[in-house]
Amino acid sequence: MAEGVADSNFEIIWREAFRTYKEKTKRDLNSKSVIVELQNLHTIDDLNQKIGERYGSFEAFRNKHGALAARVQTCMKPVETLSGVISSAIAMTPYAPACAIFGAGMFLINSAQSQSAAYDWIEALFQILEEFAIRLEYYTKGDMVTHLQRKVTGILTFMLDIFATAEKTVRQGRFKNYLAVTFLNQDADVKGALDKLNALLETEEKLVIAVMFADVQETKKTVGRVEQTTERTEKSIGKVDQTTERTEKIVVRVDKTIERLEKSSEIHQKTLESFVKDEKRYQKDLANRELIKKALELPVLAKVLATQDTLIQGTEEGTTKWVTKDKDFRQWERSKTKMLLLIGNEGAGKSYVTSNIIVHLSHKFPQDPNHPSQVSIGFFYFKSDDPQLLSIENMLKTVAYQISTNDSVYRNHVLNQCERTKPENGVQGIWENFFVKFFGPSESQSHDSSAYIVLDGLDRVPKEDRNNLLKLFKKFEDLHDETTSSRLRIAIVGRPIIREDDDSPYSYSHYIDVSQRNIDDLSRYISNKVKTRVQIIQPGRGSLPKAEKETLRSYIISALTEGASGTFTWVNLMLDQIAKKTRKSQIHTILENAPKGLDGAIHHVLEDLARDPDIEVDDLNELLRWVTTGRRSLALGELFVILILAHEDHEPNDLLEERLRGRFSSFFRLDRSDGLTTELLQERARQVLRHETEQHKEMDDEQYDELLNQANVPSFKSDMLTTNVSFKDEGIRDFLIRKGHPPVGKNEDSPGIGFETQEAEVQITMTCLRVLQNRKHLEEFRKTNLAGYAAAFAIDHLSAVDRSKASAESKSTISGLLSKLFSREEALATWTEVLSLINGWWYFREVLLSDKKIIKAILGWFKDVESLDDIDSEDIAFMRDASKSLKDLLKPFATYCSQIWLTKKGYDIDKHIFIDPEDYVIFLHYYHGLNDKDDDDKNESEETEEKQQVGLVDLSEERIKELSDLADVEKSAVWYARLAKILRDAGHTDPAIPLFTKALEISSNQWGAWEGLAWCYANQEEWQKAIDSLQEAITRFSGEKDQEKAKEDEADALTWMSPWYVKLGKIDEAVNVAEKAYLLDPDNTEVQYGVINALNAAERWDRLMDFLETLKKTFPKPSKEEKEEEGEEESDAAIKQTSLARLIVNPPQYDLNDMIISAAKKASKVDLIADAIKETIANAKQQKDDLQAAIQRYKLADLYLDQAEDDLQKTYEGIAAFEQLLAEGTLAKLDESEEYVWNVQWITKRRLARLYFLEAIAAKEKGTPYGNYLSGLQVLAGEGKDPDDEDVYSVGSAACMLGLWYRQDGQIEKAKACLRAQALQTIQILQDDDPSNDMRGWIDLGAALNYAGDAKNAAAAYMVTVNALDKMKENKRSSQEAEAKAKAEAEKESKGGEPHKDVMPIAEVKDALATGDLEKLGNVAPVVVAVPADPDHPEENIKPTRPPLDASDVLAITITAANEGKQNSEVEISEPAAVASEDPLTVNWSCDGGCYEERQDVDWNELWFCQNCFDICFCDKCFAILQSGEKRFMKCSSSHKFIQAYPIKPEVLDVCCTKENGVVLPKQEWLEALKKEWEEPKKE
Repeated sequence: MAEGVADSNFEIIWREAFRTYKEKTKRDLNSKSVIVELQNLHTIDDLNQKIGERYGSFEAFRNKHGALAARVQTCMKPVETLSGVISSAIAMTPYAPACAIFGAGMFLINSAQSQSAAYDWIEALFQILEEFAIRLEYYTKGDMVTHLQRKVTGILTFMLDIFATAEKTVRQGRFKNYLAVTFLNQDADVKGALDKLNALLETEEKLVIAVMFADVQETKKTVGRVEQTTERTEKSIGKVDQTTERTEKIVVRVDKTIERLEKSSEIHQKTLESFVKDEKRYQKDLANRELIKKALELPVLAKVLATQDTLIQGTEEGTTKWVTKDKDFRQWERSKTKMLLLIGNEGAGKSYVTSNIIVHLSHKFPQDPNHPSQVSIGFFYFKSDDPQLLSIENMLKTVAYQISTNDSVYRNHVLNQCERTKPENGVQGIWENFFVKFFGPSESQSHDSSAYIVLDGLDRVPKEDRNNLLKLFKKFEDLHDETTSSRLRIAIVGRPIIREDDDSPYSYSHYIDVSQRNIDDLSRYISNKVKTRVQIIQPGRGSLPKAEKETLRSYIISALTEGASGTFTWVNLMLDQIAKKTRKSQIHTILENAPKGLDGAIHHVLEDLARDPDIEVDDLNELLRWVTTGRRSLALGELFVILILAHEDHEPNDLLEERLRGRFSSFFRLDRSDGLTTELLQERARQVLRHETEQHKEMDDEQYDELLNQANVPSFKSDMLTTNVSFKDEGIRDFLIRKGHPPVGKNEDSPGIGFETQEAEVQITMTCLRVLQNRKHLEEFRKTNLAGYAAAFAIDHLSAVDRSKASAESKSTISGLLSKLFSREEALATWTEVLSLINGWWYFREVLLSDKKIIKAILGWFKDVESLDDIDSEDIAFMRDASKSLKDLLKPFATYCSQIWLTKKGYDIDKHIFIDPEDYVIFLHYYHGLNDKDDDDKNESEETEEKQQVGLVDLSEERIKELSDLADVEKSAVWYARLAKILRDAGHTDPAIPLFTKALEISSNQWGAWEGLAWCYANQEEWQKAIDSLQEAITRFSGEKDQEKAKEDEADALTWMSPWYVKLGKIDEAVNVAEKAYLLDPDNTEVQYGVINALNAAERWDRLMDFLETLKKTFPKPSKEEKEEEGEEESDAAIKQTSLARLIVNPPQYDLNDMIISAAKKASKVDLIADAIKETIANAKQQKDDLQAAIQRYKLADLYLDQAEDDLQKTYEGIAAFEQLLAEGTLAKLDESEEYVWNVQWITKRRLARLYFLEAIAAKEKGTPYGNYLSGLQVLAGEGKDPDDEDVYSVGSAACMLGLWYRQDGQIEKAKACLRAQALQTIQILQDDDPSNDMRGWIDLGAALNYAGDAKNAAAAYMVTVNALDKMKENKRSSQEAEAKAKAEAEKESKGGEPHKDVMPIAEVKDALATGDLEKLGNVAPVVVAVPADPDHPEENIKPTRPPLDASDVLAITITAANEGKQNSEVEISEPAAVASEDPLTVNWSCDGGCYEERQDVDWNELWFCQNCFDICFCDKCFAILQSGEKRFMKCSSSHKFIQAYPIKPEVLDVCCTKENGVVLPKQEWLEALKKEWEEPKKE
């Protein structure tokens, strides 16, 4: 770049930084007002002067905030110099870079607005930035190359981004819940920005090394030229000698530098090898987490966590802290008391106290499975507006899952219980199995696990359920005596009704009354709210004098505090009234006449609303009715449609959200998916006003604040589908239920506000029934999901209506609607379609219609039909029949389901689709299992059995055929084809084929039958038949009306056909049909995958890359469905990504990414994939999808590291990307059911830790500083202090590496502290009753002992892990002998000899299996025999009473049904297809010598573990190479110490374990001795 000429790339970077800054702060750095303000900020002195203008002088600012002032000077000094370095590169910007950075820093400081906590937080931020600044300063002392200039530009833009993010954080007040330093490590936005800067500085440092390396290379060239000059210039011998001398010195320095760089390169390349090391043994934990979640069926976990987050964000600064200092709380926390009760009146802030207790416990006992603490925390928030959050069963499952994510021992216990007993065994079963058996006092329990359980709102649970739970708690407590302390500590939070309940099993001698203890919280809350919400002016004169204003504010605070009686809700209701007044006299009037108690305040607000002529009372009543009695929280869009349906005579209220957040804000709370509250949204609008207006320059602060509060807030525009509406406090719901009738404020001119609960249930029931019968509504308002609510809860609302109290009109209306819902085809079609959309079939079928109370409620509406008015004769006839039994009620429903399944009703010719009949068939199975008459004597076990979920695969061939015969439907071609499809989908392929064939005999144009037949053949691996059948289907697509759909169907069919050709080895045909499919439907991702898969199978890498290039250049068109669902605008916005980017984000098959990356490597076009991934990251950022951005960044980092051997710079970029990924915290926040992401997080930490460990070793060997690497390792190891100021570390790779480092550095105690958590945890694993996790325990214990230097015990543990190797060798020999024998027999048979068969009578086979005497089975042992239990059902096999041998080398004897019972029959002993072993023999290790392609573990003769390296072991062959000095592996060398783990030495193995029946069991005395040695010594 020529001097003085701006680089357009630099300008782009800088402009993007300005855009991001504007987005976060709403301040445009290019606006005229800001330019004027900042354009003279060139130096530190300029910045000081500007800060001083706000505080009187910079000296005044420094005197008040000395530490912050000093840190600002340190951080900004390098910026001043670097700004000049890059100014020429960005000459087109309105001012120098320093101006922007200085200005952003100044705006950040000003945002604190005299809040001391904010200043502390900002100071902590600048403290962290100091390190960056010091490192930057080194590069201000010389010339910069262009590449380094670009890096520095990037660093300055990141500083701008950090200041913007921090200012946004301060203005939103998110820093309030944390100490300064803690928040910087907790907040994802701020920490992510800081770590981006750190990552960039790391890559900048690498670039400096690269620049130095280039300089070195140039120096070497110079040396060469000097030597040539020396030869030619013999006349200047003296000068040449001098030059040569200098040159030789340069060469020495150059050689040393090159040697150092080469070593660094070697380290990083070897690091890559360690990254790809086997991670399989950790996958079991990941799978277990998913299994537990699926078994527990956690429908409310996300809601509970969201409630906790909302409460944390809403907690006023400084409040609720008192509870953790309370005497009773501290007694409970220290296990002095087993149960803690916190009570408080409605609206006393109990849930906020609960939230603080959870936060306090989480800080004291970090909920990290790798943390040494074995204390877990489970919590739950009961809520009246959500039936799922009133379920004791859901609570117990949620708490069990929370504990299992933190405690691995408990996780194994839960997993075992899930396998032994089904979680749906009721509340008592879950409590006994998941809690009492684990946490109860028992001599068999060897673990030290304990847990706190905090339950908020238990008073909301029905009394009977609540007391049953408390009885279980009490029974658990009674299991403990004075000598045993409970390992479960339970805290219950609720209204005084809990304590006052005479039926409660607890006396509650100790409790905390929140209403009496929250006075200070209340005062602080009132003071803060009065300052921000109450504006006082004088008529015609503007603001009151400052002193008078302060007096009035003090009066307001005093009056509210006195009248509140400890109730925050009362305060909020009164503040809502005061906030609407601006005159002193009005405020006095309100406070002097303030109502008493919460009920009085609610009544007062309702009266005020009823008098307001601008209020649509009918609308408000409808909103109150639905929010009060709704079965779940309703979305904003649902309420919008409800108002349309309720009042069809007027236009919908487009200002619904503004009303809910404004005039109705006293009652309603709106919860957005982004967590922004009304106050935060209003503050955001005010910030926009602050930055856009220039009038504030002439105003003082109070005048400006007044202007802001009087400003009109723009429309909120929250998402109608994801924004939920609920009451601000449960007390409002309680009031409306208790005192909502008669309506408040009712008079001749107004109906008043309020309703009778029974009438509300009637109205909602009728609305739901109408919605389900209105097809137009379903199509017009599909996105609002009100139809989904109606489908799920219409019957539930109906059951809550007391028919005897309903009016005659209501009875007739509901009965008529109900009759049509169950009998009319149009209503049935709408209802069933909605059930499919919301996945509600199972709930409807096995829960709703299995509840006797609900069934009776439905049938009750069909009694006395003659007394009903305005009911037509068809409905009358149906109701008479339906009132007899549930089966009669559902008869039309069953008929409709049969028609959908077996006739053209299930086939939409216009849309060219089959309606998937699976749910309809399962319903028919349920229906035909009903009794003809209701059986009131059915026992509970039968009811429980009915509620077991049944899937299609659970239905036998005979049952499916029986259901089709029961349907009164003509056996047409469609009938045969649809029956065959269900049989095939249920796994009954063989009987499906003749039915498809029969359908085609009747009508050969049934393309669906041809397609179904093709898949049957594919299931049987008859690939050519499958292809031929599918070709027949394709020829019939062209006759369809919708030609576009026919093309899409043909593309699908060709895509299915392509891999079938591959199976036949016809690769060219596979590629041809796949590419033809793409031409027909280029935007279909399944079709795109088909092309990639075919080209991959053909190994045509260049052609595959060309195809990916095509996808990279094309943009998919939105489908018709996408446009309908998302709307034109949203759909267009959603598709602004290339086809390749879309394919990477949403791969149709899991192996796609691996496939294209592998192909890209072979074609040397990895950058193509990298660019596509970068595009997905940019798209995710634009859509604010942090999770997707993080996942794609991981892919990119992984891709970079995979290229390390070819490109060292890619390694550095990959590491930087991993550091950024980990620092952002996005992955850590994910629900752990996302197994892939949890695995990413674990691997990321492990990879970084290993890198730091190896870099630290390399630096120490060279004598260069290694502090940065060590500190990085310490962070990953979770280094911290316990309450006694002792070092503590987490469990995991990083802590082990750090312990190994400390041990080799001679810091033995620190080493032991690092390894203690892992050692104790593994000892505990080996002492529990679960043998399934013992191998994991032996592996990790051996590692901990090895890193600690305990070679003897480590060798013993390691030997257990390879104990199976001898057996594996023996099996291999047996297998080889069997193969040789089979080969000899085959050769003998081919030469005309008699074929050999091992045969024996069935009776003898059974006897041998029962006794375990395998020798009787001849020379084909070991065997497993599958014997049919029932001759009619040969697929149902019994197993032998004792498994004969380990199932690692399995043969099987199959006894057919024909032979069953014939004791003297002979059966052939044959080797079947591979029989999977549940626990295959394995040694759980892989050799680090890189011999895995040549040798398997079974070939090893020795196994050696290094004592100096982390997780390094070698087989005999590689160990010999290492010892010879011929080659080094990783950082390991022959000078290191080693432990030999194989061959096994019995005398060593006997140290730690014994064998019983071939099973290795740890010696308890050995474990106890280790435990005693490793436990931290107790302080006196």
